[in-house]
Amino acid sequence: MWVSDKWTDFELIDNGNGNYTVNVLVKNYSEGADFTAQFILATHKDKVMQTIAMDETATTITEGNTLRLTKDITVAEGETMTAFLWDSVSGMTPLRPSSVLVAAE
Repeated sequence: MWVSDKWTDFELIDNGNGNYTVNVLVKNYSEGADFTAQFILATHKDKVMQTIAMDETATTITEGNTLRLTKDITVAEGETMTAFLWDSVSGMTPLRPSSVLVAAE
């Protein structure tokens, strides 16, 4: 089984004007198996999704390797941004708890 590197925090970089870059380190601790991870950023306002940033497919992480997954997103005024790390969007198995990174004011 593999998990985000000891529940590594999502790294939030404020690029100004509502633009953000978010990173997370993911390490495959398994022996003899590759696993997938899909990093997703979503913005929502009044409980309605506004924007989503994710790769088309999940990233394969080979045995014993660590990858930094990175996404960029724009958060409009009044929106909240949440980060998710799942095995894939089809599996939707969380690999770490989701985190609200930018809260609406």
